[in-house]
Amino acid sequence: MLPLLGETLEILKRTKQAIENITMKTASTPGSERHDTWLRLWQDVGRGLGKRGEYDRADKTLDVWGQFANHDSIEVSTDLNEWPVIAKEVRDKKFTIGMVAVRLAADDLRGSPGVTFVVETPRGGSIGARILLNLLSSLGIGGVLARQEGRDRYGVVKLIYCPNWYAVTEDKIFGIDWSRRSDEGESKRLWCEHVGGAVKRIKKEMPSALLDSLFFDCYAACDRLHELSDDARNKLADVDTTSLAEHLTALQAGEK
Repeated sequence: MLPLLGETLEILKRTKQAIENITMKTASTPGSERHDTWLRLWQDVGRGLGKRGEYDRADKTLDVWGQFANHDSIEVSTDLNEWPVIAKEVRDKKFTIGMVAVRLAADDLRGSPGVTFVVETPRGGSIGARILLNLLSSLGIGGVLARQEGRDRYGVVKLIYCPNWYAVTEDKIFGIDWSRRSDEGESKRLWCEHVGGAVKRIKKEMPSALLDSLFFDCYAACDRLHELSDDARNKLADVDTTSLAEHLTALQAGEK
């Protein structure tokens, strides 16, 4: 298991100045002004840059990651049916930062965009993940989930739109002050635009043979876990698997 969250937060700190100097022009995707919603843009980016290799992610539909007030952390990517087990940690510990996300079978405008890189190298997936983390860091991108799978054959690096995470860490990723955003749809569109540009650069710098798969998805996600009251956190823990995605969407929108 990689030292995922701690390493990522350290990378964010070390690259804060670089992040603040990144401008929209640097990472923009040409022609994005033609898209009237973030979802249309994300779907177009996925069609142009997506890749499917040998990695099988069929049962990896639930992601939970973050840090707790007692300094423990959780980093899980698993089957949605494992939620009742994971929910016990959500119930008993207060988050300082974190996210619960369910990958959706169908795109939803209320959801959140996310990209998953799957890399492999002759020296193992962990090495590939570290290489990719460094590339992402050089582009001012942090807040990722990274792990190794298949006995270290694959390194899996995932980035999901998490504006509240960015606001808490006070990092102006892509030159945007995420604590001041007002239009959620426009914020998602800008994120998709910049991530699309970053993926293009990464694909140019990383040998294609090392990149097994590249997925562009839509998630029901909540990265407001640090704001939840004990009652709201307990209600989240009690939600069953069939209702979790809808509950997360409502939580993110402040409806719960």
